[in-house]
Amino acid sequence: MVDFLMNFPNLEILEVSFCKNVEEIIVEVETSDRGGHREDDGNTITLPNLKVLFLYKLPRLKSIYKGIMVCQSAQRIHIHHCPMLKRLPISLHMNEDGEQASAPPALQSFCGEEEWWESLEWDNPLTKTTLQPFYFKPQYSGNIVTSCLDFFRVKITMIVLIF
Repeated sequence: MVDFLMNFPNLEILEVSFCKNVEEIIVEVETSDRGGHREDDGNTITLPNLKVLFLYKLPRLKSIYKGIMVCQSAQRIHIHHCPMLKRLPISLHMNEDGEQASAPPALQSFCGEEEWWESLEWDNPLTKTTLQPFYFKPQYSGNIVTSCLDFFRVKITMIVLIF
């Protein structure tokens, strides 16, 4: 899947929703010397034009990506009803001494349930503090996440992957 994504450097929206059996979004499998496969969780992928990451109703989702994702164009990160997801692979820009982080410059919103937000495990403790000003809780009207309706107004070419 990582090689597949590298063929889409202009990918602007990554949306996965209503997939009850999905456990991972981006899976990297490398061929070992013995002809088998092994997952490599130490890699970084760059999605230079990704503006929106929207994950909705993925009850078994455990991982977006086991490595690090660099998404400097990210504007909206909205994750709803993904209770098993405990780690976000989003990379922040760190200064030289590693003591100060900055969010992606275009980031406008980071939305998810409060209980989920509080339970996230962060690779770097500065990540939560850095993203906190962009975070807000979703507003629901029935089964619809009304606070994310602006997401659907974004006029961007979309690639839809059906699982």
